[in-house]
Amino acid sequence: MEIPFTATRTIASKLLQLIRVCLFLLLVIPVHAGAAGHPYVPREINSAGNSIDPYKVNQLVAIEGSVVFPAGDGATGTELWKSDGTAEGTVLMKDILPGPEGSNPSGLIRLNGKIVFRAADTGHGMEPWVTDGTPEGTYMLADINPGATGSNPVRFTVVGDVLYFGATTPTGNKLFRTDGTPAGTRIATEFTPTGGVSGIDSFTSGHGKLLVASYLSGITRTWTIWSVDPVIGTTDRISSFLSQPKNMTPCGGRTFFSLSSEPYGEELWVTDGSESGTVMVKDIYAGGSSSPSGLHCGDSTLYFSAGEPSSGTELWKSDGTGAGTILVKDINPGAPGSYPWGIKAMNGRVFFSASGPGTGSELWVSDGSDTGTSMVKEISPGSGSSYPGDLTVAGSLLAFTASNAVHGEEVWVTDGTTETTFLLADLNPGSSHSAARSFTQAGDTLFFSAYDGSGRYKLFAAALAPAPHSLILSPSTGVVVSSPTVLITGESHTDTGKPLAFIEVSTDNGISWNSAGGTAAWSYTFQASADGIYTLLARGTDAAGTEEIPGPGIRLTVDTAPPAGTVRIDNDAATTSSTGVLISIHATAQDPGVSCSGIYPRICGELFIRFSNDATVWSDWEPAQPERNWTLSTGDGEKTIYAELRDLAGNTALFGDTIILDTSDVPTSTITSPGTGSATNGSVLSVSGTASPGPAGGTVVLVEVSVDDGTTWYAAAGTSMWTIDIPLSNQEGSYTIRSRASTDLHVETPGTGVTIRVDRTPPQGTLALYYGEWTLNAADNGHTCFLVYPSICGPVEMSRDGSEWQQATTRPGTGGPLWLRDNAGNLSHIPAGRYDNSNGGPVMVERSVPVYYSFLQHAYGAAEEGDLIKLSAPLAESIIFSRTTSLTIRGGYAGNYGAILGTTAITGSVRVLAGSTAIENVEVSGTITVEGGNLALSSVSVR
Repeated sequence: MEIPFTATRTIASKLLQLIRVCLFLLLVIPVHAGAAGHPYVPREINSAGNSIDPYKVNQLVAIEGSVVFPAGDGATGTELWKSDGTAEGTVLMKDILPGPEGSNPSGLIRLNGKIVFRAADTGHGMEPWVTDGTPEGTYMLADINPGATGSNPVRFTVVGDVLYFGATTPTGNKLFRTDGTPAGTRIATEFTPTGGVSGIDSFTSGHGKLLVASYLSGITRTWTIWSVDPVIGTTDRISSFLSQPKNMTPCGGRTFFSLSSEPYGEELWVTDGSESGTVMVKDIYAGGSSSPSGLHCGDSTLYFSAGEPSSGTELWKSDGTGAGTILVKDINPGAPGSYPWGIKAMNGRVFFSASGPGTGSELWVSDGSDTGTSMVKEISPGSGSSYPGDLTVAGSLLAFTASNAVHGEEVWVTDGTTETTFLLADLNPGSSHSAARSFTQAGDTLFFSAYDGSGRYKLFAAALAPAPHSLILSPSTGVVVSSPTVLITGESHTDTGKPLAFIEVSTDNGISWNSAGGTAAWSYTFQASADGIYTLLARGTDAAGTEEIPGPGIRLTVDTAPPAGTVRIDNDAATTSSTGVLISIHATAQDPGVSCSGIYPRICGELFIRFSNDATVWSDWEPAQPERNWTLSTGDGEKTIYAELRDLAGNTALFGDTIILDTSDVPTSTITSPGTGSATNGSVLSVSGTASPGPAGGTVVLVEVSVDDGTTWYAAAGTSMWTIDIPLSNQEGSYTIRSRASTDLHVETPGTGVTIRVDRTPPQGTLALYYGEWTLNAADNGHTCFLVYPSICGPVEMSRDGSEWQQATTRPGTGGPLWLRDNAGNLSHIPAGRYDNSNGGPVMVERSVPVYYSFLQHAYGAAEEGDLIKLSAPLAESIIFSRTTSLTIRGGYAGNYGAILGTTAITGSVRVLAGSTAIENVEVSGTITVEGGNLALSSVSVR
């Protein structure tokens, strides 16, 4: 007779079992349906990039214990994949469109044990497809719009056993239905009820029917809700509105939505599928809009976010009646509101994100009552926000994303208690985000997509089973430390209904285990016996003996050895005549796991380096490279270059090399012409200078000149006195000229050189009357003039006859002609000012306040246009002036008034040009002429 478990049963175990039975009789502790295990990647689908598109959501759909999802392996393009959570069970289901382009499946939705989606294959655009999870069971349902254009099916909505969607046919957009078979895929209705339809806005399943929100365009756009019966195929009008019904949500046999109507604003509405049963539920914000949003059904009760002045935007609930529509809790008292969002129902309660007093956006839970509404856990303490999102039910837990000061957006889980709300895994370590999305439960596995430390977006899975869950918080994976003593800390949770008994830590990838101190929060001090790479694991065991299967290990490198290396100056030269030298670096990190062999000179391992001439003042740390240019300190004699290496653990090592600097026989050269800051407009530049050998003697044999900052060198004629003509490019701008002299033994290190400007553009200038005086406004090429009139910008000279020149001034004393010349020799000529009558200039004006826009910013433009006074709309200027000649006024823009206020006497005529001009208190001896403008007169006398 076979006795089960004989090999493992002992007297002690029988006694332990008896004790457990006795405890069970005294206290029954419920066991929850599932805890989330450590996330893992079932298979690396694409090792070179994202296997799943990170910018799309709701891509994973469960079917028979697996998930079906679009993914790309880099070779086939985006196609339909399937995973049961194992490597061998994660496979390309069907290559619908062979090649790298992919069929791009999307819109996946369950229907009658299958999955309907849209995809494109060879010869067809986007059309409806179906799969039962097998390659042979994956095929196109219908070629609705033949050819490459496709029907582009949208708004997949399931009503019972029927899926509705919109699609484009050769004769227009139609409403289709399918039962998941080709024979059952057809037009549901022509959907042309009385009154017509211009467009479809949304589909919703409600009352066993398809609710369609459509709109009719015209002078006034109207919106209508229709119901389509999936059994008999009839289409009935429910109700019409003058605004868009939004957020349509079925709940408790009715469908709720938000709607803006007169005189109530945007409020909560409900329909039972009839016109008489379509009513506003409650005017939450009398005289305004409560703007209901985030509508979600929980146990036949609608929960939503709405706002009114006394409480702000808070959590509300409704049973479809005015009396049953109430504020659940004023979470953030007063007008600010808590702004609930992301509402999700689970086990008779709703979870959501909200901002409470003194906190940011955190996870909250409510049973529908004021006292039963509380914050689950302050994940990001203080005023910061954890921004919980993507709330999804996974067994008895709620999976969601959140972030805090330590971790980026990562996967968290909760059962609604503070104790069992924890970070599931730091998938993308540190402050980086894993951006997990598309949480989907398939059987006993939670699937989702996320980034990991590789920077690639991929499929993850986590087992849903009752067990403890431990997380190593410090050190993070990949850390390199320089001390053999490492403090390992973490936290553990359990969802088995039994308390944690003890926590163990392994530093050798699970071969041996050591007890940690603590349970919910724990620590263990690891003493490494040698440098090396260690894999850290943690596991918890509850009071019932349920042992955790440890998650992915934390990679820790212990490195106490400093880097090794050498530096050489100028290939081990004994002397140099130049302060510019080349350092050769040979360094090895001596890190565990790093192999260095066969390469010289080399930088082996990840190393950083810095340099110094005196071991006191250092350059910045930089990644170590085999070679580095360096400048020695000035002054002949022995020079030492110090180099300090640092590895990832922070270990450092100091190295150095010496060389003798002897500049006594190094030649020198000097550029005597052109001078720095000069300019030329020629195509050839003449450069001249001198050169001499060093103090130790010798003969200068060559002088070279560069006009492109040392990239190209040209040989000059002569040595002690030298000259050269160098062609210049056609491009205007600044050029740096450098020279260098050579002897038989040494080449001079070029100095800073001189800078010149190539300028072939003549200076620009205008001559005009301004306040009765001839005024010059001029600018050289490449110089910017600010909004100040008049100005001389850049080195510009002026001359009345082209022979005698002086520095240009804004008051040239002439109305023309006038010559302008820049320092490159470019000339421009102003034959005469815009006004050759000195009595016809603008008048002198006394202003009670500065008129910046009129008389500063636009004065130059006004004079150029021939206007005497220019007003910028809609300014009003208080001015007092008198004129003995005619006055021309340029107003503001059409429809605006540039007004002249004050007391004005004019002997002559007033001419109003463009714009609209208002004139008050003006005495005119003459006529008023309006040319293309509008004139408003007030207290104006004309004689």
